[in-house]
Amino acid sequence: MNRVQGWAGDYSTTGGNDENEVNAADPLWFSMAPHWGTVRACMEGTDYLRQNADVYLPQQPMELPESWQGRVSRSVFSPYFSKILRVAVGLILRKPIFLEGGDEAFWSDWREDVCRDGSTDLDQFANDLLTNALSFGHSNILVDYPDTSAIRTKAEEVGAALKPYLVEIPAPYVIGWRHDPRENMGKLQQVRIREAARVNKGRFGTEYRQRVRVLEPGGYELWEANDNTADASFVQIESGVMSVSNIPLCTVYGHK
Repeated sequence: MNRVQGWAGDYSTTGGNDENEVNAADPLWFSMAPHWGTVRACMEGTDYLRQNADVYLPQQPMELPESWQGRVSRSVFSPYFSKILRVAVGLILRKPIFLEGGDEAFWSDWREDVCRDGSTDLDQFANDLLTNALSFGHSNILVDYPDTSAIRTKAEEVGAALKPYLVEIPAPYVIGWRHDPRENMGKLQQVRIREAARVNKGRFGTEYRQRVRVLEPGGYELWEANDNTADASFVQIESGVMSVSNIPLCTVYGHK
């Protein structure tokens, strides 16, 4: 699974009211979504304010379009919230994370690139995770593993440097979940995650596609939208089994 960088749609995307529609968000998701929009404005500041001027700086009755555009271009919003958040996170994570036990050489190497992107070590990942958990209320960690279907020999396995890696799933991207303390020993039974997948097109081109990943104990499904509109329909493009029997997702709460 690729690290989630952004959703091609918006927080109002429902995917329809059909209970069998994979992109339909849980009603509780919609109760949280207004808070996330406000948090994004506070985090991103002036650029977000101007891009969403129709919401935060609506055109007034009798206000000329050019006057409104001038007012928008002069409006500023200092992201003090993000500055305070950086200070809070820095205080909590002022000391590097220490891993103890097991194969220490393995963990020492693993912590230098926990996302398999070549640039995110364990401390940076924890910083990003805590920042999102405190601002959006919660965030999630998905533990994934590289695709091994093309590996045939021990040499290929060693060369691939196979290791588990972490994917942060921010709160807005988890659109559905099923959990009952009376079933599955109280563990998650299903999670649906929105993704914006970066797909190579031709030799040099790139395009982004809306997808929804469904995780269930021991297996997964991947669904893809037929276009990037809010009302796009989704078709299943992939499914498979996982080597673990439980959904490898952990939620970190900033406010519970």
